[in-house]
Amino acid sequence: MTGGQPRRAIGAVRDVTLLKAAQDQLVRNEERLQLALSAASLGLWDYDPVHKVLTVDQGWAGMLGYSTGELDPHLDSWMQRIHPLDRDAVMEAFEAHLAAKSDAFQAEYRLADRTGGWVWVHSSGKVTSRSKAGRPLRVTGINLDISARMRRDSEMRTLYTALDQSPVAMVVTTPEPRIVYVNPAFTELSGYRFEDVVGMNPRILQSGRTNKEEYQRLWQTITQGEIWAGEFWNRRKDGALRLEQVTIAPVKDVHGAIVNYIATKEDITQRRHQERQIWKQANFDALTGLANRGYFLQSLDDALHRARRNGRLLAVLFIDLDLFKPINDTYGHEAGDQLLQRFAQRLGALLRESDILGRLGGDEFAVVIEGLDEPITREFLQEKLERTLCEPYAIVSGLSGDCKPVDVVIGTSIGLAHYPQDGETLDSLMAAADSDMYRIKAEHHCQPLLG
Repeated sequence: MTGGQPRRAIGAVRDVTLLKAAQDQLVRNEERLQLALSAASLGLWDYDPVHKVLTVDQGWAGMLGYSTGELDPHLDSWMQRIHPLDRDAVMEAFEAHLAAKSDAFQAEYRLADRTGGWVWVHSSGKVTSRSKAGRPLRVTGINLDISARMRRDSEMRTLYTALDQSPVAMVVTTPEPRIVYVNPAFTELSGYRFEDVVGMNPRILQSGRTNKEEYQRLWQTITQGEIWAGEFWNRRKDGALRLEQVTIAPVKDVHGAIVNYIATKEDITQRRHQERQIWKQANFDALTGLANRGYFLQSLDDALHRARRNGRLLAVLFIDLDLFKPINDTYGHEAGDQLLQRFAQRLGALLRESDILGRLGGDEFAVVIEGLDEPITREFLQEKLERTLCEPYAIVSGLSGDCKPVDVVIGTSIGLAHYPQDGETLDSLMAAADSDMYRIKAEHHCQPLLG
């Protein structure tokens, strides 16, 4: 140094290119790690058991709506954020791991967030450092936000609770289909327990009474993502048949792919039986089982529509029992009822299965014969119907007291009308047949013979 001024400086230069590159790489790795943790809804935490301080990263703090600098790091503050119903179980599991009573700390619990709500987390950690005496010095771990999963689980629990308690039988299947769930109402309906049917194809319930075309329509509907509804005869485990009203709905994922089918089933056997009984009572004569006047006229009207469409002939017969009243008066109403029943049976046996037979009231009957190529002749009626209908009927008299059967012979008057010759409407045909019946009644037939 001359005159207080430095004459020479000595320094050193070090190449830190590699160090700088390593530091930059470390920063990038940390950024990528944070991005990965954030995308996975993960947060890191590091606990110091000696000073009872919890250090968390932004992923952990962000789950609760905070930045890292806003959270109190002390253990007591962390404990206060745990839901009161979860706190004891979490601390018990955490302390057990600190005491080396478990391989790792695992817990699922709720933490209070910034808004006052609750965030479900799955927390896992492990003691990474202990003193020579075995005291924990450091615990590190991660928190996973499982709120969405817990909501789904809660929704599924609610759903399955509703399914279990539903009075309607329900079945859940895979798309293949294989049964994965049935509720108690299904067991009551079918007799099959869950263990009997899980993993099975629903066809085990089939009775064999439903045709293949109906099943094909069903599968075509539901595989297209639409709801199918209809009725099936299915078979219980004990072999009994049940008529079921069934609705099958596809369940789709967020991409629109079908992942399940849910079927609801209701036993309508008794209801359908009652409906048939009501319909039968409304449309059929209770004594003879034949169509009553209203149903006969409806059937005749339908037959006229078919005859017009097909261009075929149609015949209407009006049949009245000659002198039926003396039978009633002589042997009683029960005997008269027997005669009407036996007459209806005999007349039905003489007709084709396709012919329509009805009791209009009292001792009046009517018949519709369709699909004729030519008109029915009076000779045909005498040969095929009247001769047989005039043969004796065995009835039991309730008036004599001995209930012995007696033979009764009774005559018939049969009026005849054809479509379209005698009338083209229901009323005109009925009037023509009725008029012809009264004409025949005025003539002589076999006379009633009382045994």
